[in-house]
This record gives sequence, C-alpha cells and structure tokens, in this order.
Amino acid sequence: MSLEFYLSNRRAYNTILNELQYIINIYNEIEEVHEEVCNDYLDQTFNPSSEKKIFIEKEQKINELIDICNCKVLELCCHEFIDDMIDITPEKSEYITYCKICEFTK
Repeated sequence: MSLEFYLSNRRAYNTILNELQYIINIYNEIEEVHEEVCNDYLDQTFNPSSEKKIFIEKEQKINELIDICNCKVLELCCHEFIDDMIDITPEKSEYITYCKICEFTK
C-alpha cells in the first residue's frame, strides 16, 4: 500500500476516534444521571455501563489501527523535516521539528 493510503486512513481513524471519545463522554454523563434518578423512572434493561463498553472496545481497536498506520507511515515516508515555532499560550511559544509530509515529530 502507498503512503497516501496510510495517511488517509490515519486521518479517518482519528476522526472516528474523536467521535467515539465524544460518545463515551456522553455515556459518562448518562451514568451520573442514571445513578441519581430513581430506578422507577428508567427501563430496568438500560445499563449505560455495559453499553459504554462496546464503544470502549471500538476505541481500543481504532487505536490499534492507528498504531499500524503510524508504523507504516514511518516506514514509507521520505521525511522532510521542518523546524517551526508553535504557540503554547499567548505568552509562550515552543520550537518543534516535524515532517511536512507525515507530521511525525522529533
């Protein structure tokens, strides 16, 4: 496979990962409310903790796929490193070195 394939997949997996983390955070909020509300008002079959596990497992799988893509990108990329300065806060900046092709940082 080509470098572009792995870069594209890594971007897609990162998007999926962000969405999964958002869903997991929502389940965390639901769990807090679930504990506070009387069970009489909730369907007894609803268990946010067990449902959240599905998304946590998916998150772990996506992280594995991202790791595979990262390894392949590092293997295939002919790095072109750039020194750059990024703003950490309005008053503080930091120098970094990264590849302009695959965004790998030293």
